[in-house]
Amino acid sequence: MPRPKQRTPHGPANAPKRVWLHRLAIWGVQILAALLVLWGVARWQTRRLLPARSPAPAFSLPALDGSLHSLGQASGRKQVLYFFAPWCKVCGACSRSINALRAARGESELEIYAVGLEWEDGADLVRFAREHELRIPVLRGNVDIERAYRIDTFPTIYVVDERGAVQDRVIGYTTELGLRLRSL
Repeated sequence: MPRPKQRTPHGPANAPKRVWLHRLAIWGVQILAALLVLWGVARWQTRRLLPARSPAPAFSLPALDGSLHSLGQASGRKQVLYFFAPWCKVCGACSRSINALRAARGESELEIYAVGLEWEDGADLVRFAREHELRIPVLRGNVDIERAYRIDTFPTIYVVDERGAVQDRVIGYTTELGLRLRSL
């Protein structure tokens, strides 16, 4: 009578498991490579912005409702400065993330301001704020603020820490999760 074959860890019974582990390892490497590319692109995009840990330029700007807001100083709270242009479609899409962040984090915890740049007249800013239902103060930015914060792409978002220093910055669309993580 023939002897039954003994199974080894490398035998045919474990072949599907080895193939699955091999594929999982390949996917992991590919995901890691994609994340590194995305991180590199993000770093390259922000190379001309104010560096992290540098003091945020202080300024006072009027809001659409006529109130005056002073920013960039140590306020004891983190600040998110969302620089947008009314003609920018990506800015409109990013506004949803900004509104979601406002809903998730209270005013006592986080100050969030939209700073409109490159607008023709105040009606452009009002229309943008209304169209995108912004639930944060919308400030009338100017060329001096654009230069001080080195804005040349929209949207640009700065997170300023409690001491008034730049904590993080991002160019382009970002999700609510991305904003939450950056503003921790």
